[in-house]
Amino acid sequence: MNIYLSQGSIIAASLIGIIGSIFFPKYSLPIYTGAFVGMISPDFSHNFYHICAACIIAGFIYELSKEIFVGAGGKLGTIAFSSWLITYLIFDLTLLQSSFNYQIGYELLLISFIGAITTYVLYNYFSLDPVLSSALISLIGALILPVIIPDLKNISPSVIMAATFAGMSSKKRENWYKMILISFIVPIFFTCSYCNLGGIGGKLGTIAFSSVLTIDGIFILLKDISYKN
Repeated sequence: MNIYLSQGSIIAASLIGIIGSIFFPKYSLPIYTGAFVGMISPDFSHNFYHICAACIIAGFIYELSKEIFVGAGGKLGTIAFSSWLITYLIFDLTLLQSSFNYQIGYELLLISFIGAITTYVLYNYFSLDPVLSSALISLIGALILPVIIPDLKNISPSVIMAATFAGMSSKKRENWYKMILISFIVPIFFTCSYCNLGGIGGKLGTIAFSSVLTIDGIFILLKDISYKN
């Protein structure tokens, strides 16, 4: 859908996530992970065999990591991103390097906040499947944000999708005020990493996962400091 039907990676992955969560709810998480593997840029030099290799590697990583970082948003994307990095090293592929040519302000923070919190609420308080929660918000964002904020039409859908991945965190792991802080970290990491490691799937999820772990680490550090005092 992304490469051969020219639907774009965000719309394609969102649709796959929605279809998977509705018709195959038992397998929605691995399906969504596979969709992230497929979120590659058409400009990224690859072939179908590279995609197959990345999918197989992602499957192994998914199975091996089932019992770690449970409930942390962005984990699935990080699995996809890791599989592409391994594929990149094996086949000596060339990653894309981009330049960040956007004037940013409060818009990205607001977009990230909306994406993360709405996904978090749908999942944790309305008992919606986490994949469906993320995919729905991502799809809506990809369709309306370029119209609402045309100056950021090329990055706003990516930011809200990354934020929804963070919002897939379980409330047993991340409470609401930690989620608010995480939502503000996502656009910062997105902006800082925009020019590097481009073109391969799972980068947005890795940004979300890194944001979650950053806030977790800060809270753990503060807790340790308070105990020592």
